[in-house]
Amino acid sequence: MPDDTNGGKPSSSVKLSSKRKSGFGQAAWISYLVYACIRSFTSKQHSPFSAIYIPLTSFLLIVSLLAMLPRRWVSGGVVLRRIDSLDFDRRIQERYQPEINDLKMSGFNFLFSVGDSISIFRLAWILPAIMILQLWIKKLPMTILPGAIIQTGNPVLISKNKDSYVSQTCHGCTFRTAFRDGSQVISRNFGDDWDDNRSSMVIHGYKGASISDTWSKHQYWIGLKQSENNPIDRQNGFDFYYKIVKQESIAIGVDIYKKEKTN
Repeated sequence: MPDDTNGGKPSSSVKLSSKRKSGFGQAAWISYLVYACIRSFTSKQHSPFSAIYIPLTSFLLIVSLLAMLPRRWVSGGVVLRRIDSLDFDRRIQERYQPEINDLKMSGFNFLFSVGDSISIFRLAWILPAIMILQLWIKKLPMTILPGAIIQTGNPVLISKNKDSYVSQTCHGCTFRTAFRDGSQVISRNFGDDWDDNRSSMVIHGYKGASISDTWSKHQYWIGLKQSENNPIDRQNGFDFYYKIVKQESIAIGVDIYKKEKTN
């Protein structure tokens, strides 16, 4: 039952108790895995299952330890940059030319190319390493910048009336429309729906839908959202695009983007 003396919210003591129980559970689980690893490696009798049991136990131990680390230690830092290199920009457009053509038929114009950039040394972090590995397997545009920086790339287009952005990646397309009150409507042809009552962000996922169908459905949600008191925010340019992408990453709890430092 909620604590009525605290506005229906759990008291701090209840939260602390839950955290302690969670911490004790993690500590007990990791202690068992450490014990299992040591016993497996030091045992003189190796069963036929040792070849599977030892690597599996070691893997679970590593995952458990990573789960206890701060998220920024696991994800590392990612900088979203606008692509300045004409040659790399050309490679990106060539890679996504069929999708760009479809988007132009739906009323969009090419705006610029952007990409995630991370230090090559951050491949020791989990999420950046997985991201780069996926891009390498799919043979997507990547380049190395001065300072041992790995740069990826994908195109961003904007609708002719400046009300919506769309980014095209190897996963699919993502339409974004921002409103004056700071809320967003996002539609994409991959992934699942995402909605959180605590956030002003709503994401509609249409797995396998075409670009034109996804755009049509996105326009429907725009029509329901906009009003005289809350019109569409038609700012354009990289700074505003970074702002709404950053807002989305914070809302869904995967805030790995950092603002690029300028001299």
